[in-house]
Amino acid sequence: MGALKCLDDCLGGQGVNDFDLYFGISAGAVVTGLMAAGYSIDEFMASVAGVEGGRLEPIDMRLFRLSHLDYPAQAGGSGAGRSSAQRRCAS
Repeated sequence: MGALKCLDDCLGGQGVNDFDLYFGISAGAVVTGLMAAGYSIDEFMASVAGVEGGRLEPIDMRLFRLSHLDYPAQAGGSGAGRSSAQRRCAS
């Protein structure tokens, strides 16, 4: 996204949203898919930064969201069946 933002800034009157074709692999496909749908790189970056009020909802980028799991109940109430990594992430 940073490279696209720099390119967008350098193009002056036109931007990366004025391109005819968009290509991307993996995460790049997500970014270029949004651009092909008409979203600007600024809107996508604001969404990732958690800015509210734009056309895109803020995106939660936390990788380890284990709070929805009920480990103590699964392990018989004591949390004894969890690994140390699971205990750290759940707390």
